[in-house]
Amino acid sequence: LLEHRLGNRPAGRAALAAGAAVVLAGLGWASFQRCRDWRDSETLWSANIRAWPGVALAWSNRGLDRATRGNREGARSDFAQAVALDPFDAIALNNLGTGFLEAGDPASARRWFDRSLEVDPRLASAGRNRGSLSAREGDPAAALRDLAEAVRLDPADPAARMARAVLLE
Repeated sequence: LLEHRLGNRPAGRAALAAGAAVVLAGLGWASFQRCRDWRDSETLWSANIRAWPGVALAWSNRGLDRATRGNREGARSDFAQAVALDPFDAIALNNLGTGFLEAGDPASARRWFDRSLEVDPRLASAGRNRGSLSAREGDPAAALRDLAEAVRLDPADPAARMARAVLLE
């Protein structure tokens, strides 16, 4: 619309080009500033958290990065903060449960897996995690229920399929 109205006149074309140049320069500067935050995913998410500490997704994503790098305590702390900010984030609840399970606290892990499934009963990974925990704790009936549901919800999840197959042997 602007090009149609302004582009037919030489002054309009110049104004349109100048406006586009200003917008592009601003975006370029913002990109340059953002690149200063980047060393790895953790530094990028940490910069997001400094800028927007109330965004649960940033905490959750930094937690995922920390978990991948083996920083389990840092990951669990980030997931706990994500849950504190958004107690209805089923993925963060599930990830917090995984953090407790890896820390050797299956009772806490179960509570977070249960809560995750209360919030979103369709989250296959939470069902898989709770089912695997039930299997470890010697409750194959509960494990099979959760694992069968996890496979139904996400048939492509090899971990759920394998855990269910092991129980059925």
